Amino acid sequence: MTAPNDNARQSAFYASPIPQFLDTDEATVLGHLAGGSGLTIDGAQTEAWKEQVRVLKRTLPGVDGSLFLHALRGDRDGQHAIAVNDQWRISFRFVDGDAYDVEFCD
Repeated sequence: MTAPNDNARQSAFYASPIPQFLDTDEATVLGHLAGGSGLTIDGAQTEAWKEQVRVLKRTLPGVDGSLFLHALRGDRDGQHAIAVNDQWRISFRFVDGDAYDVEFCD
C-alpha cells in the first residue's frame, strides 16, 4: 500500500439510489459529503450543500435511478455537479450560497 500524496486533492461526493437519498436525512448526506473529502469545509460550502439537498429532495420524488453529487476538477475547479442516472448533469459554481454559471448537460 502506498502513502497518500499530500498534494493530491480530495473530492467531496455523495452517491445513492434516488429512493434511498429521499429517505436519508440531510445531516447524513452532509456527513458523507464532508467526511468523504478529508477537507476542511467552510460554512458557505455547507450551506450550499444544504440548499442542493433541499432542492433535490423537492425535485426528485417519482424519479427512478441514482444520484451523484460531486465537486469538479481541472478546468472546472470550483464548480460542483449533480448527475442523475448518467443521463443528465447540472453543473454550477456557488458564491455566498447562490448558484452561478449554471449549466444543464443532457
